[in-house]
Amino acid sequence: MRLLIVSATVHEIQPLLQHFEFQQQKNIFSFKKNHKQIDVLIAGIGSAIFTFHLMEYLQHLRPDAVIQAGFAGVKENFTELGNIVEVVADCFADNGAFENDNYKTLFDLNLMNENEFPFSKTMLANDSKFPIPFHPIKKAIGRSVNLIEADENRLEKLNQKFHCDAESMEGAAFHHVMLHKKIPFKQIRVASNFIGERNKAKWEMKKSIENLSSFLINVVEEFLK
Repeated sequence: MRLLIVSATVHEIQPLLQHFEFQQQKNIFSFKKNHKQIDVLIAGIGSAIFTFHLMEYLQHLRPDAVIQAGFAGVKENFTELGNIVEVVADCFADNGAFENDNYKTLFDLNLMNENEFPFSKTMLANDSKFPIPFHPIKKAIGRSVNLIEADENRLEKLNQKFHCDAESMEGAAFHHVMLHKKIPFKQIRVASNFIGERNKAKWEMKKSIENLSSFLINVVEEFLK
């Protein structure tokens, strides 16, 4: 049985890589025990780069389950910084146009059908049956952007258009690939900052890195049983 953990950067999951005896080959770290294989893929930042490296991996290997793990901005009052959440549905929030002071998606522009597979009412929802036991964690609705918005007016418009709990750069791309490939998956995020906050002195980086890897280590140990 093979478990794939995919992250945009090494930085986000460094303690996990140090905890087990992973062997590195380019951007893939591998560890095997009890006839079970764990691969960690560092897929890069942003939806295009992330999708390329994920698909390159999947051309050669088909894992039994995949976890995406990384940082996310969260809505204020949704959860405390450093907490772990599971994004159960995601969307592409910046595919489209910004015109007349409003965001318009590809669905708004009639360039795509909002229910064309794998979309359901514009969302990429995860209804897969994950084969590894998980402790219950807070569920979140996500949105994905390639440009992090800090302009107050545009951020307000974005929030009005997309009602979400968490924001990342690769979540929707991950859901899109996994739904097409029909592989069970989970998108696991740690709340590293509040959406729109660009002052990194106010981010919880150390705590977020520690908590995310602690969660993943527990999952891997459960998988290895």
